[in-house]
Amino acid sequence: MGSHLTLQEQWVAVGAMAVVSYDHILTLDREIQYIWRRKITGASATYVVMRCSSLAATVFTLLNFFSWPGKSSPVRAFACLDRI
Repeated sequence: MGSHLTLQEQWVAVGAMAVVSYDHILTLDREIQYIWRRKITGASATYVVMRCSSLAATVFTLLNFFSWPGKSSPVRAFACLDRI
């Protein structure tokens, strides 16, 4: 993402990220009550993986909207992860 998108496409992406973030905030209390305070099952493990992956995707997408020093492609923003 980033510079190769039109302004309208960038605003659509920001809107989608806002909706996902808002959903995470609204349902956090129920998530704690029904997922984290109970015994782990296959369904709850699947829920956690899906929830965390969507949150991570939202954060990574948002990070790609910012200009990074030496950034030559959208993937360049995460070059620091190669050193881990």
